Amino acid sequence: MAVYRIRKDSLYLYEIPLYGSSRLGVIKENKLLKVKTAQNNIGVMSLPIPVNIAQSKNTTKPSVYTMGKKHYESSDWLGNVRVTYTDKKSWQQNKFALNVSSSLDYYPFGSVMEGRKYNLSAYRYAFNTQERVPELNESHYTALYWEYDGRLARRWNRDPVMKEHESVYAAFANNPVWFVDVLGNDTIDIEHDSESGKWNITNYQKVKGDDVFRLKIGDETKLYTFSEGEYGERVNALNLESNEDYTLGIYHISGSPEDKSGIGFNVTPGGEASIEKNSNKRLPEGEYDLIASPNIKTVKWEMPWVVSETNKKIASRGVKFHPAYSPSVTTWTKGCFVVFYDYYFENGKIKSTKESSVNAAFYFVHLLDAKIISDIKYGEYCRMTAVFTKKQLAKLIIKSTWEQQ
Repeated sequence: MAVYRIRKDSLYLYEIPLYGSSRLGVIKENKLLKVKTAQNNIGVMSLPIPVNIAQSKNTTKPSVYTMGKKHYESSDWLGNVRVTYTDKKSWQQNKFALNVSSSLDYYPFGSVMEGRKYNLSAYRYAFNTQERVPELNESHYTALYWEYDGRLARRWNRDPVMKEHESVYAAFANNPVWFVDVLGNDTIDIEHDSESGKWNITNYQKVKGDDVFRLKIGDETKLYTFSEGEYGERVNALNLESNEDYTLGIYHISGSPEDKSGIGFNVTPGGEASIEKNSNKRLPEGEYDLIASPNIKTVKWEMPWVVSETNKKIASRGVKFHPAYSPSVTTWTKGCFVVFYDYYFENGKIKSTKESSVNAAFYFVHLLDAKIISDIKYGEYCRMTAVFTKKQLAKLIIKSTWEQQ
Protein backbone atom coordinates (compact mmCIF):
# COMPACT_ATOMS: atom_id res chain seq x y z
CA MET A 1 0.00 0.00 0.00
CA ALA A 2 1.67 3.17 -1.19
CA VAL A 3 1.24 6.34 -3.25
CA TYR A 4 2.97 6.61 -6.62
CA ARG A 5 3.36 9.60 -8.91
CA ILE A 6 4.44 10.12 -12.51
CA ARG A 7 6.55 13.20 -13.16
CA LYS A 8 8.17 13.97 -16.52
CA ASP A 9 7.38 10.44 -17.72
CA SER A 10 9.12 8.84 -14.73
CA LEU A 11 7.51 6.74 -11.99
CA TYR A 12 8.21 7.64 -8.35
CA LEU A 13 7.37 5.95 -5.06
CA TYR A 14 6.02 9.03 -3.33
CA GLU A 15 4.57 8.04 0.03
CA ILE A 16 4.05 5.03 2.31
CA PRO A 17 1.40 5.22 5.08
CA LEU A 18 2.28 4.31 8.66
CA TYR A 19 -0.40 2.44 10.63
CA GLY A 20 -0.91 1.07 14.10
CA SER A 21 -4.55 0.57 15.08
CA SER A 22 -5.13 3.74 13.01
CA ARG A 23 -3.07 6.00 10.78
CA LEU A 24 0.07 7.31 12.54
CA GLY A 25 1.60 9.25 9.69
CA VAL A 26 3.48 8.69 6.42
CA ILE A 27 6.97 8.00 5.07
CA LYS A 28 7.85 10.39 2.26
CA GLU A 29 10.15 8.43 -0.05
CA ASN A 30 10.06 10.39 -3.34
CA LYS A 31 12.10 7.53 -4.81
CA LEU A 32 12.63 7.07 -8.55
CA LEU A 33 11.44 3.61 -9.61
CA LYS A 34 11.27 3.67 -13.42
CA VAL A 35 12.04 6.01 -16.26
CA LYS A 36 10.45 6.22 -19.68
CA THR A 37 12.43 4.96 -22.67
CA ALA A 38 11.84 5.39 -26.37
CA GLN A 39 10.71 2.07 -27.82
CA ASN A 40 8.49 2.16 -30.91
CA ASN A 41 7.20 5.51 -29.70
CA ILE A 42 5.38 3.71 -26.91
CA GLY A 43 5.77 4.75 -23.28
CA VAL A 44 7.77 1.93 -21.73
CA MET A 45 9.11 2.11 -18.19
CA SER A 46 12.55 0.69 -17.43
CA LEU A 47 14.63 0.47 -14.27
CA PRO A 48 16.83 3.54 -13.85
CA ILE A 49 19.91 1.46 -12.94
CA PRO A 50 20.75 -1.97 -14.43
CA VAL A 51 21.18 -4.65 -11.82
CA ASN A 52 23.74 -7.45 -12.14
CA ILE A 53 22.13 -10.26 -10.18
CA ALA A 54 25.25 -12.41 -10.12
CA GLN A 55 27.32 -9.64 -8.61
CA SER A 56 24.62 -8.54 -6.19
CA LYS A 57 24.64 -11.92 -4.45
CA ASN A 58 28.22 -11.40 -3.36
CA THR A 59 27.93 -7.75 -2.55
CA THR A 60 27.13 -6.57 0.94
CA LYS A 61 25.60 -3.12 1.06
CA PRO A 62 25.32 -1.10 4.26
CA SER A 63 21.82 -0.31 5.48
CA VAL A 64 21.04 3.40 5.29
CA TYR A 65 18.41 5.10 7.40
CA THR A 66 17.53 8.65 6.37
CA MET A 67 16.14 10.85 9.13
CA GLY A 68 13.32 13.24 8.34
CA LYS A 69 11.31 11.06 5.95
CA LYS A 70 8.80 9.96 8.57
CA HIS A 71 6.02 12.45 9.30
CA TYR A 72 3.89 11.66 12.35
CA GLU A 73 0.51 13.27 12.94
CA SER A 74 -0.97 14.60 16.18
CA SER A 75 -4.77 14.79 16.19
CA ASP A 76 -7.48 16.08 18.50
CA TRP A 77 -10.36 14.03 19.95
CA LEU A 78 -12.29 14.22 16.65
CA GLY A 79 -9.41 12.98 14.53
CA ASN A 80 -8.58 16.41 13.08
CA VAL A 81 -4.86 16.54 12.29
CA ARG A 82 -3.42 19.56 14.12
CA VAL A 83 0.37 19.10 13.99
CA THR A 84 2.80 16.91 12.09
CA TYR A 85 6.43 16.36 13.02
CA THR A 86 9.31 14.33 11.62
CA ASP A 87 11.59 11.75 13.21
CA LYS A 88 14.52 14.17 12.80
CA LYS A 89 15.13 16.31 15.86
CA SER A 90 16.61 19.79 15.69
CA TRP A 91 19.12 21.37 18.08
CA GLN A 92 17.81 24.59 19.58
CA GLN A 93 19.06 26.51 22.59
CA ASN A 94 21.41 23.73 23.65
CA LYS A 95 18.75 21.01 23.59
CA PHE A 96 16.90 18.76 21.17
CA ALA A 97 13.55 20.07 19.93
CA LEU A 98 10.68 18.60 17.93
CA ASN A 99 10.93 19.27 14.21
CA VAL A 100 7.40 20.45 13.30
CA SER A 101 6.68 19.96 9.59
CA SER A 102 3.14 21.41 9.46
CA SER A 103 0.37 22.76 11.69
CA LEU A 104 -3.12 24.16 11.30
CA ASP A 105 -6.30 25.11 13.16
CA TYR A 106 -9.87 24.92 11.91
CA TYR A 107 -13.19 26.60 12.26
CA PRO A 108 -15.84 24.10 13.50
CA PHE A 109 -16.81 22.74 10.05
CA GLY A 110 -13.24 22.38 8.80
CA SER A 111 -12.38 25.68 7.16
CA VAL A 112 -8.67 26.42 7.74
CA MET A 113 -8.00 29.50 9.91
CA GLU A 114 -5.93 32.26 8.37
CA GLY A 115 -2.87 33.06 10.44
CA ARG A 116 -3.15 29.69 12.23
CA LYS A 117 -1.55 27.49 9.56
CA TYR A 118 1.98 26.48 8.63
CA ASN A 119 3.33 24.59 5.61
CA LEU A 120 0.08 22.80 4.66
CA SER A 121 1.67 21.18 1.61
CA ALA A 122 3.83 18.99 3.88
CA TYR A 123 0.93 16.66 4.80
CA ARG A 124 -2.12 15.49 2.85
CA TYR A 125 -4.45 14.65 5.73
CA ALA A 126 -6.28 17.19 7.87
CA PHE A 127 -9.85 17.74 9.05
CA ASN A 128 -11.92 14.69 10.10
CA THR A 129 -8.86 12.48 9.33
CA GLN A 130 -9.54 13.01 5.62
CA GLU A 131 -7.40 14.00 2.67
CA ARG A 132 -7.30 17.64 1.60
CA VAL A 133 -7.85 18.56 -2.05
CA PRO A 134 -5.69 21.70 -2.46
CA GLU A 135 -6.38 21.79 -6.20
CA LEU A 136 -9.88 23.03 -5.31
CA ASN A 137 -9.18 24.94 -2.10
CA GLU A 138 -7.26 24.42 1.12
CA SER A 139 -10.49 23.62 3.03
CA HIS A 140 -11.84 20.98 0.63
CA TYR A 141 -11.79 17.31 1.70
CA THR A 142 -12.52 13.97 0.08
CA ALA A 143 -13.73 10.63 1.46
CA LEU A 144 -15.32 7.43 0.23
CA TYR A 145 -18.85 8.81 0.02
CA TRP A 146 -18.37 12.53 -0.47
CA GLU A 147 -16.56 15.65 -1.60
CA TYR A 148 -16.84 18.16 1.23
CA ASP A 149 -16.24 21.94 1.37
CA GLY A 150 -15.34 23.13 4.87
CA ARG A 151 -15.98 26.76 3.92
CA LEU A 152 -19.64 26.00 3.13
CA ALA A 153 -20.08 23.23 5.70
CA ARG A 154 -21.77 21.23 2.95
CA ARG A 155 -20.96 18.19 0.87
CA TRP A 156 -20.86 18.57 -2.92
CA ASN A 157 -22.74 15.35 -3.62
CA ARG A 158 -26.02 14.13 -2.14
CA ASP A 159 -25.85 11.97 0.97
CA PRO A 160 -26.57 8.34 -0.06
CA VAL A 161 -28.73 8.12 3.08
CA MET A 162 -31.90 10.24 2.88
CA LYS A 163 -33.00 11.76 6.19
CA GLU A 164 -36.37 13.47 6.46
CA HIS A 165 -35.16 15.91 9.09
CA GLU A 166 -31.96 16.95 7.34
CA SER A 167 -30.67 18.27 4.01
CA VAL A 168 -29.00 15.68 1.76
CA TYR A 169 -26.03 18.06 1.56
CA ALA A 170 -25.59 18.38 5.34
CA ALA A 171 -22.63 16.85 7.15
CA PHE A 172 -21.93 15.72 10.74
CA ALA A 173 -25.67 16.10 11.52
CA ASN A 174 -24.82 19.84 11.52
CA ASN A 175 -22.82 19.30 14.72
CA PRO A 176 -19.09 18.78 13.93
CA VAL A 177 -18.05 19.34 17.55
CA TRP A 178 -20.04 16.25 18.58
CA PHE A 179 -19.83 13.96 15.53
CA VAL A 180 -17.16 12.71 13.14
CA ASP A 181 -17.76 11.15 9.73
CA VAL A 182 -14.57 9.59 8.38
CA LEU A 183 -16.15 7.97 5.33
CA GLY A 184 -18.69 10.62 4.44
CA ASN A 185 -21.45 8.33 5.68
CA ASP A 186 -23.25 7.81 8.99
CA THR A 187 -23.14 4.52 10.87
CA ILE A 188 -23.78 3.56 14.49
CA ASP A 189 -23.47 6.06 17.34
CA ILE A 190 -23.28 4.75 20.92
CA GLU A 191 -23.14 7.05 23.92
CA HIS A 192 -22.29 6.23 27.52
CA ASP A 193 -24.51 7.78 30.21
CA SER A 194 -22.25 8.51 33.17
CA GLU A 195 -25.17 8.86 35.59
CA SER A 196 -26.91 5.55 34.89
CA GLY A 197 -23.80 3.71 33.68
CA LYS A 198 -25.73 2.55 30.61
CA TRP A 199 -24.79 2.57 26.95
CA ASN A 200 -27.38 3.94 24.53
CA ILE A 201 -27.65 3.55 20.76
CA THR A 202 -28.36 7.12 19.66
CA ASN A 203 -28.19 6.92 15.86
CA TYR A 204 -27.90 4.46 12.98
CA GLN A 205 -27.60 5.12 9.29
CA LYS A 206 -27.26 2.42 6.66
CA VAL A 207 -24.68 2.96 3.94
CA LYS A 208 -22.88 0.22 2.02
CA GLY A 209 -19.22 -0.06 3.00
CA ASP A 210 -17.30 -0.54 6.23
CA ASP A 211 -19.35 -0.71 9.42
CA VAL A 212 -18.25 1.99 11.86
CA PHE A 213 -19.07 2.20 15.57
CA ARG A 214 -18.67 5.68 17.07
CA LEU A 215 -18.44 5.57 20.86
CA LYS A 216 -18.86 8.74 22.86
CA ILE A 217 -17.76 8.81 26.49
CA GLY A 218 -17.97 12.30 27.95
CA ASP A 219 -16.05 14.58 25.58
CA GLU A 220 -14.13 11.73 23.96
CA THR A 221 -15.18 10.01 20.72
CA LYS A 222 -13.58 6.78 19.50
CA LEU A 223 -14.04 4.93 16.21
CA TYR A 224 -14.12 1.15 15.72
CA THR A 225 -14.23 0.04 12.10
CA PHE A 226 -15.34 -3.39 10.89
CA SER A 227 -14.10 -3.98 7.35
CA GLU A 228 -13.36 -7.70 7.49
CA GLY A 229 -15.48 -9.84 5.20
CA GLU A 230 -18.15 -8.52 2.84
CA TYR A 231 -20.70 -5.82 3.57
CA GLY A 232 -24.06 -7.40 4.37
CA GLU A 233 -22.44 -10.76 5.13
CA ARG A 234 -20.91 -10.11 8.54
CA VAL A 235 -22.04 -9.77 12.13
CA ASN A 236 -20.04 -7.23 14.12
CA ALA A 237 -19.65 -7.71 17.88
CA LEU A 238 -17.90 -5.00 19.90
CA ASN A 239 -17.23 -5.64 23.59
CA LEU A 240 -17.87 -2.40 25.47
CA GLU A 241 -16.91 -3.29 29.03
CA SER A 242 -16.00 -6.33 31.10
CA ASN A 243 -15.73 -7.36 34.73
CA GLU A 244 -15.59 -10.65 36.62
CA ASP A 245 -19.36 -11.18 36.32
CA TYR A 246 -20.06 -10.38 32.67
CA THR A 247 -18.88 -8.79 29.43
CA LEU A 248 -21.30 -6.34 27.84
CA GLY A 249 -21.14 -5.78 24.10
CA ILE A 250 -23.09 -4.46 21.16
CA TYR A 251 -23.81 -6.43 17.98
CA HIS A 252 -24.74 -5.26 14.51
CA ILE A 253 -25.86 -7.29 11.50
CA SER A 254 -24.21 -5.60 8.54
CA GLY A 255 -26.72 -4.19 6.05
CA SER A 256 -29.65 -4.54 8.45
CA PRO A 257 -32.64 -2.13 8.21
CA GLU A 258 -32.56 1.39 9.59
CA ASP A 259 -35.25 0.51 12.15
CA LYS A 260 -32.36 -0.82 14.32
CA SER A 261 -33.81 -4.34 14.39
CA GLY A 262 -30.36 -5.70 13.56
CA ILE A 263 -28.60 -3.83 16.37
CA GLY A 264 -28.69 -4.76 20.04
CA PHE A 265 -26.70 -5.60 23.14
CA ASN A 266 -25.24 -8.93 24.18
CA VAL A 267 -23.79 -10.46 27.32
CA THR A 268 -21.04 -13.06 27.47
CA PRO A 269 -19.07 -14.30 30.52
CA GLY A 270 -16.75 -11.89 32.32
CA GLY A 271 -13.07 -12.32 32.96
CA GLU A 272 -10.53 -13.73 30.53
CA ALA A 273 -11.40 -15.19 27.13
CA SER A 274 -10.75 -18.80 26.10
CA ILE A 275 -11.31 -21.22 23.23
CA GLU A 276 -11.11 -24.32 25.44
CA LYS A 277 -14.12 -26.62 25.72
CA ASN A 278 -15.97 -26.49 29.08
CA SER A 279 -14.06 -23.32 30.04
CA ASN A 280 -17.37 -21.39 30.23
CA LYS A 281 -15.54 -18.26 29.06
CA ARG A 282 -16.19 -15.74 26.30
CA LEU A 283 -14.49 -16.17 22.94
CA PRO A 284 -11.31 -14.16 22.23
CA GLU A 285 -11.30 -11.27 19.77
CA GLY A 286 -10.98 -12.41 16.17
CA GLU A 287 -12.76 -13.64 13.06
CA TYR A 288 -15.18 -16.56 13.17
CA ASP A 289 -18.03 -18.02 11.12
CA LEU A 290 -21.70 -18.26 11.97
CA ILE A 291 -23.37 -21.42 10.69
CA ALA A 292 -26.68 -23.19 11.13
CA SER A 293 -26.63 -25.57 14.11
CA PRO A 294 -25.08 -28.96 13.29
CA ASN A 295 -27.59 -31.77 12.86
CA ILE A 296 -26.37 -33.91 15.74
CA LYS A 297 -28.20 -35.39 18.73
CA THR A 298 -26.21 -33.40 21.29
CA VAL A 299 -27.54 -30.10 19.91
CA LYS A 300 -30.55 -29.16 22.02
CA TRP A 301 -30.83 -25.53 20.95
CA GLU A 302 -30.72 -24.79 17.21
CA MET A 303 -29.56 -21.19 16.85
CA PRO A 304 -26.66 -19.52 14.95
CA TRP A 305 -23.54 -21.44 15.91
CA VAL A 306 -19.97 -20.05 16.11
CA VAL A 307 -17.19 -22.04 14.40
CA SER A 308 -13.73 -21.34 13.02
CA GLU A 309 -11.98 -22.65 9.91
CA THR A 310 -8.59 -22.35 11.57
CA ASN A 311 -9.45 -23.81 14.99
CA LYS A 312 -11.75 -26.80 15.25
CA LYS A 313 -11.95 -26.44 19.06
CA ILE A 314 -14.38 -23.54 18.63
CA ALA A 315 -17.17 -25.72 17.19
CA SER A 316 -16.97 -28.16 20.12
CA ARG A 317 -17.80 -25.35 22.56
CA GLY A 318 -21.29 -24.90 21.13
CA VAL A 319 -21.28 -21.08 21.37
CA LYS A 320 -24.52 -19.63 19.99
CA PHE A 321 -26.54 -16.42 19.76
CA HIS A 322 -29.77 -16.86 21.70
CA PRO A 323 -32.24 -15.09 24.04
CA ALA A 324 -32.65 -15.17 27.81
CA TYR A 325 -35.97 -16.30 29.26
CA SER A 326 -35.52 -14.64 32.65
CA PRO A 327 -34.26 -11.16 33.67
CA SER A 328 -30.89 -12.46 34.92
CA VAL A 329 -29.22 -12.59 31.50
CA THR A 330 -25.83 -13.61 32.90
CA THR A 331 -27.24 -16.97 34.06
CA TRP A 332 -27.96 -17.85 30.42
CA THR A 333 -24.37 -17.77 29.17
CA LYS A 334 -21.48 -20.15 29.50
CA GLY A 335 -19.80 -18.58 26.51
CA CYS A 336 -22.86 -17.91 24.36
CA PHE A 337 -24.01 -14.47 23.20
CA VAL A 338 -27.23 -13.63 25.03
CA VAL A 339 -28.91 -10.88 22.99
CA PHE A 340 -31.41 -8.16 23.99
CA TYR A 341 -32.47 -4.69 22.82
CA ASP A 342 -32.35 -2.91 26.18
CA TYR A 343 -31.16 -3.54 29.72
CA TYR A 344 -31.14 -2.14 33.24
CA PHE A 345 -29.22 -2.56 36.46
CA GLU A 346 -30.66 -4.00 39.67
CA ASN A 347 -28.50 -4.32 42.78
CA GLY A 348 -25.43 -3.99 40.61
CA LYS A 349 -26.53 -6.83 38.30
CA ILE A 350 -27.26 -6.38 34.60
CA LYS A 351 -30.75 -7.50 33.61
CA SER A 352 -33.19 -7.39 30.71
CA THR A 353 -36.78 -8.35 30.09
CA LYS A 354 -37.81 -11.59 28.42
CA GLU A 355 -39.67 -9.62 25.74
CA SER A 356 -36.60 -7.52 24.89
CA SER A 357 -34.37 -10.57 24.63
CA VAL A 358 -36.77 -12.76 22.65
CA ASN A 359 -37.50 -9.95 20.17
CA ALA A 360 -33.79 -9.32 19.65
CA ALA A 361 -33.14 -13.02 19.05
CA PHE A 362 -36.12 -13.31 16.68
CA TYR A 363 -34.92 -10.50 14.43
CA PHE A 364 -31.34 -11.72 14.68
CA VAL A 365 -32.19 -15.07 13.07
CA HIS A 366 -34.80 -13.50 10.78
CA LEU A 367 -32.20 -11.13 9.29
CA LEU A 368 -29.89 -14.12 8.77
CA ASP A 369 -32.63 -15.66 6.56
CA ALA A 370 -34.13 -18.24 8.92
CA LYS A 371 -36.95 -20.06 7.10
CA ILE A 372 -38.57 -21.46 10.25
CA ILE A 373 -38.57 -19.84 13.72
CA SER A 374 -40.35 -21.82 16.40
CA ASP A 375 -40.34 -22.66 20.12
CA ILE A 376 -39.44 -26.10 21.40
CA LYS A 377 -40.09 -27.22 24.96
CA TYR A 378 -36.85 -27.99 26.73
CA GLY A 379 -36.78 -28.27 30.50
CA GLU A 380 -38.55 -25.38 32.21
CA TYR A 381 -38.70 -23.13 29.15
CA CYS A 382 -39.80 -23.13 25.52
CA ARG A 383 -36.62 -22.29 23.64
CA MET A 384 -36.46 -20.46 20.32
CA THR A 385 -35.21 -22.62 17.46
CA ALA A 386 -34.25 -21.44 13.97
CA VAL A 387 -33.93 -23.48 10.78
CA PHE A 388 -31.98 -21.83 7.96
CA THR A 389 -31.98 -22.13 4.19
CA LYS A 390 -28.18 -22.31 4.07
CA LYS A 391 -25.32 -23.65 6.17
CA GLN A 392 -23.03 -20.61 6.12
CA LEU A 393 -24.84 -17.63 7.65
CA ALA A 394 -22.27 -14.85 8.09
CA LYS A 395 -18.77 -13.99 9.21
CA LEU A 396 -18.55 -13.01 12.89
CA ILE A 397 -16.04 -10.31 13.85
CA ILE A 398 -15.35 -9.80 17.58
CA LYS A 399 -13.45 -6.74 18.82
CA SER A 400 -13.05 -5.07 22.22
CA THR A 401 -12.78 -1.42 23.11
CA TRP A 402 -9.83 -2.12 25.39
CA GLU A 403 -7.89 -3.69 22.51
CA GLN A 404 -7.76 -0.31 20.66
CA GLN A 405 -6.34 2.45 22.83
